[in-house]
Amino acid sequence: MTGSFERCTWVAGVNYEDMETFDRFTQSFGHSSVFPIFGFIDFGANRPTSEQDVKTWTAFANVEYSLNESVVLQAGVRFTDQERDFRGCTFDGGDGTWALTSFLIQPFLGSTSPAQVQPGEGATTGLAPDFNPVPTGHENSLNEDNTSWRVAVNWAMNDETLVYGNVSKGYKNGQFPTLSGSASSQLVPVVQEELLAYEIGAKSTLAEGSVQLNGPTFYYDYTDKQLLGALEDAVFGSLPALVNVPDSHVQGFELIATWLPIEGLKISPSVSYDETEVDGNFRNFDAFFGGKNGGTKDFSGQDFPQAPELQANLGISYNWEVRDGWTAFVSTNVNYQEETTSFFVDECKEPGVPCTKTDAG
Repeated sequence: MTGSFERCTWVAGVNYEDMETFDRFTQSFGHSSVFPIFGFIDFGANRPTSEQDVKTWTAFANVEYSLNESVVLQAGVRFTDQERDFRGCTFDGGDGTWALTSFLIQPFLGSTSPAQVQPGEGATTGLAPDFNPVPTGHENSLNEDNTSWRVAVNWAMNDETLVYGNVSKGYKNGQFPTLSGSASSQLVPVVQEELLAYEIGAKSTLAEGSVQLNGPTFYYDYTDKQLLGALEDAVFGSLPALVNVPDSHVQGFELIATWLPIEGLKISPSVSYDETEVDGNFRNFDAFFGGKNGGTKDFSGQDFPQAPELQANLGISYNWEVRDGWTAFVSTNVNYQEETTSFFVDECKEPGVPCTKTDAG
């Protein structure tokens, strides 16, 4: 529904979505590291699989009010309710090696009645006390709701420049992983991510329309941010997985330009600076575990993995008409980004525990 009165316009509505997903990949482990434990020189293929049924409904409303000819106020709200049903695990690839490995793992975990599935069936071990796998895959569910909102102001200083500011709260839905896991505990989902964002910026058109500049600055305050961390696997040691970081933030700026100096030539430079940090207390399994560096570590105060502070880009393209209906073009693109890490890094913060720092670059 939409409507307007005087200097105000509004829109409101509801939406319902029912989605089914199926995600599977096949992997094999010739000359695997499990050889010293189980004696498999060529560990056969397996198939991590995730099936999900996701039902989402939302109700939303947004309003814009023109305070005067140059200032517009905006406000919006959205309520979202989502039910996510999951079934999945790591299935045997068909040759029976992963099915047998699962059977051999269970006594190590404390099972007194281990069970072996058939080739091709789900072999990810279950929960205590028997740790038996479920041939058709483990089932779980995640039901969450949230209310997101946004308030903003746009100020048209003149015909060429718009200054804006906004404060908003948004959410990223929780999700179940699709990963190579030997235990059902690794299939626990990450919960929804909450973001409180502050942004101020400007958009300008200069040089009679041949130059456009956009320049936002921002501060993002996260709760339960979903980041790449690691999970401990009883057989394979460390496996990558999404984890929730309780408190963290990002602050920075972007500058994006487009320049059209002559007909057909386009030059597009951009630069961004993002300072990321884990706030408060956060511990996670060490992705580079080993010896005295094993177990969980204190990763408080670290930058986000795979989040370089400085990034820059320059794109240049030129196109021209060769003949009627035929156009040729040439283009080039240059990217730069500062170094970053793949995972959180052990900084030897554990009191009284000697260690050797790891390199996650």
